[in-house]
Amino acid sequence: MTALAALSQPVLAQSSRDIQLDQVRMNLMLLDAKINSAPSADAYFMRGSANAALGKNEAAETDFAMAEQLKYSANLFKFYETRGSNFLVLEKNDAAVAQLTKALALKPGDTTCLINRASGYFELGRYKEALDDAQQAAKREPNSSAAQQLVGTCHLKTGQYEKALPYLNQAIALEPRNFEALHYRGLTYEKLGKKAEAKKDFDEAVARGYAPGKTFEVIN
Repeated sequence: MTALAALSQPVLAQSSRDIQLDQVRMNLMLLDAKINSAPSADAYFMRGSANAALGKNEAAETDFAMAEQLKYSANLFKFYETRGSNFLVLEKNDAAVAQLTKALALKPGDTTCLINRASGYFELGRYKEALDDAQQAAKREPNSSAAQQLVGTCHLKTGQYEKALPYLNQAIALEPRNFEALHYRGLTYEKLGKKAEAKKDFDEAVARGYAPGKTFEVIN
């Protein structure tokens, strides 16, 4: 699970994303050359961030580990946040939680870190900790579909189905394309014995792109 955001101009946003990724690829070539000639903690962190943005997550972690070994210190909050998010993608949830906890120690209440740490806790089955983080995030950013979804799914996982439903409803209202929230609401309806509503949500989730293990992400 990751932070979700509604798009008012999807085509333009996608074009902007493509431009950004092209710039990252160019920067990556420059960073490769810089590391070959004069390796430094800063260069490894920047290359790790570029690799993460391009979906080269194993390569990113190798760079982050080198940056740590070389005593990176320029922006520790960003380092911990980025490395923690990368660990989430790699499904190394214990490591993700550890890094995001360090980030939150430096900037308590950061919404993105709270959502991502909640996701890590959730995947580890630590639903109480996940719920605490998700509720904080939802309070700070009530228009976050991801935060609302996490609160709802934590309630679902702990058997509090009536509590789960309004949060999942809100997650979908904020971002109708959020197929994860639709799927989880379907599971909630199923637990409540509402089979017709459950089937409708399951079908809609699949129509919008849901598949087991697939997460919903929207790029601003």
